[in-house]
Amino acid sequence: AEVEPAKAEAEAEAAEYVVADIVGCKKIRSVVHYKVKWVGWGPEHDSWEPASTLSKDVPEEIAEYHRRVALGSDSGAGSGAKE
Repeated sequence: AEVEPAKAEAEAEAAEYVVADIVGCKKIRSVVHYKVKWVGWGPEHDSWEPASTLSKDVPEEIAEYHRRVALGSDSGAGSGAKE
C-alpha cells in the first residue's frame, strides 16, 4: 500500500520528537500547557505544549506528572503560573 507523501512526512516529523518527561504545567491565555522535556534534546529545547495535543499523544506522562506533583516529589516548575 502506498502512503501519501504528506502523511509520510507528518509521521516522520512526529517520530523525531519523543516526550522524555513532563516537567511543568501552567496556563497560557486560559489554556493549560505542559512543559515538555524531549528525548535527545537539552533543556534549552524544552517547550510548552498545549494539553489538548499532549493528552492525545502521551496521556500516561501527563498522569505521571500529576502523581509526582500530588506527592510533592516534583517542584512543579511553572505550576499554577499564569501568563
